[in-house]
Amino acid sequence: MDAEPYRYQPVQQPYRRVRLLCLWLLVIVAAGLLWLWQMPEIQVLSVQSGSMAPLINKGDAVVVEPVGANPVQVNDVISYHSPQDPKVVITHRVQSVDRQTGLVTTKGDANTTADPPFAASLVVGRVQQRVIGAGRVIDLLHSTFGLVAAIYIPALVIVTMEFRTLTAYFRPTYRHIRARQVKNISS
Repeated sequence: MDAEPYRYQPVQQPYRRVRLLCLWLLVIVAAGLLWLWQMPEIQVLSVQSGSMAPLINKGDAVVVEPVGANPVQVNDVISYHSPQDPKVVITHRVQSVDRQTGLVTTKGDANTTADPPFAASLVVGRVQQRVIGAGRVIDLLHSTFGLVAAIYIPALVIVTMEFRTLTAYFRPTYRHIRARQVKNISS
């Protein structure tokens, strides 16, 4: 008469599920921020200089929406591609708009001189909101260290925890079955 095989029930570590839930939430929040950052109609840009201080400081992030049907107006804070280097995005206040030539002149609030006029087609969008300190987080996530710290390490911790749980669950059952096989062979 064979008894039911013994199934090992691993002892739950205190707060294990809470830690796992926190890690998953961190991953979901990071993915959500990356998704928001990649939306074509809304851009989140990191501010790299203090040219708009005290309104927008270095290390802040700005949420930029396309201007759409509403044309750029004087005193709007806009982001635009630099005429000298299209990879660089500048965020300054509009000083003047020439509707006939399509040229826009901007100036940083902390700057003493205005920027050279540029074509309105270089405008990325109008600044809708400032997020204090979020630019540093964006810069960190763009670095190798940030990618490792925010994505790879939490993923490795989750995989390791699940691997340990699975091995703790299946290992004793395997040993019990193996011991019974050895016992049957020797008898």
